[in-house]
Amino acid sequence: MIFRARETRRFQMTIRMKTLFLLIVLCTSVSVLAQPDIETTKAQAEAGDATAQLLLGIMFGMGSGVVADEIEEAKWFRLAAEQGNAYAQSFLGTLYYIGRGVEQSYDNALKWYCLAAAQGNAGAQSSLGLMYSKGEGVEQSDTQALSWYGLAAEQGDSTAQYHLAENFRSGIAVGQNDQEAVKWYRLAARQGNALAQLNLGLIYFYGKGVVQSKSTAYMWFAVAEAQGESLGSEGTDFIHYQISIKSRERAQAQATRCLESKYQDCVE
Repeated sequence: MIFRARETRRFQMTIRMKTLFLLIVLCTSVSVLAQPDIETTKAQAEAGDATAQLLLGIMFGMGSGVVADEIEEAKWFRLAAEQGNAYAQSFLGTLYYIGRGVEQSYDNALKWYCLAAAQGNAGAQSSLGLMYSKGEGVEQSDTQALSWYGLAAEQGDSTAQYHLAENFRSGIAVGQNDQEAVKWYRLAARQGNALAQLNLGLIYFYGKGVVQSKSTAYMWFAVAEAQGESLGSEGTDFIHYQISIKSRERAQAQATRCLESKYQDCVE
């Protein structure tokens, strides 16, 4: 379970780095989108520009314009983090959490996540929620986890939205509420969160907080399966003969539209 948690955190960090990379090159003078100019970016970073340091860390982490190097990634994130850059602090926290380019340390992960979360960084807030939920580096507290998930979820963090939905579904640290669970699962699912999509499939199959619909369940299972979630395949296989051929074809078409629209046109 620890291995899966670290792999999940590694994947989430990669997505966040790719998104932030595009935002930086679109919103700053660092011009590296078409052909990453490593020399210019490095010169700016060495001159103390925190944004360039952050970008350089992302470039080394992604292997964009340079050979991927976890040590260099951690070095540049640290320099930006020490200047107070919240994104760098959050990324550095994740490096410590998974032990990438640095010695694995929950204490250091907690330190950097807390600094970033205090500045309102949603990724760090979501990560703190997970640490409190699992009792990693802190005393386990479902109440604290819920609080951090809530802050991050309200900012649109899909991982936090998924975990908040789980809390409402199971009634952990909050009153059990199927409707609230569906609300947060949907928000996460429409951002491409495969686990949220899988759970929406289960919700529609059993009719928890929604009108039961096995064809809609089939659609969400198919969408999750397309993202590599193996349980999605089990879901579509299980429902296959429980709905008509026409309903199955319609659900498959809906799943295709959902994927092609990047989860915005997912008819329920």
